Amino acid sequence: MKVKFLIILMALPVYVSGAQKELPPGIYYEGGIYQVNIVPPGGWKFDLENPRIDGRSAACFPGDQEYYNNKAMIVVWIYKLDSLSFRDFISRDSLSYLRESSSVQFKKKDSLKIAEERNVFILETSDPGAKSSMASVAYIDVGTEILIFELNIAGRMEYAEGQTRLMEMVEKLELTEIKSDSDE
Repeated sequence: MKVKFLIILMALPVYVSGAQKELPPGIYYEGGIYQVNIVPPGGWKFDLENPRIDGRSAACFPGDQEYYNNKAMIVVWIYKLDSLSFRDFISRDSLSYLRESSSVQFKKKDSLKIAEERNVFILETSDPGAKSSMASVAYIDVGTEILIFELNIAGRMEYAEGQTRLMEMVEKLELTEIKSDSDE
């Protein structure tokens, strides 16, 4: 089980929507600056119950698979930034991965911007699906929170599809700025 040190899991009301016609299926929460909608990649589904048992915020995997029996899964964590900057959080968190497992080594870094010019920083392991089931970790700056999408795969054969789905999930992320009463 992944343990994040010095960071406290944010107690946000997170819910899954599937029946509402006006909102696509996804995870919604209201943060300090944005209302966030995390939409699963095509053909994938969310599970909130089982991941919470393992100390995770949520998990997403192919619709024909289950949380404890899948070939690819994107684990979601939602953390409050508190006193750490986005960059400091990434440094400490990525170091915790390296300390947790000697088989994890990051070889590639990438960054991009999404809605509202929010930063996304992506680390890829040196041999996805071989020495470690973890393939990639995406850190997403949501102002007062940070989202982590961690792609885990059963083997190398699932890497290309899993990486495509991770990027799709990052690109589908919807941020809507919360207007305060003084803004109106």
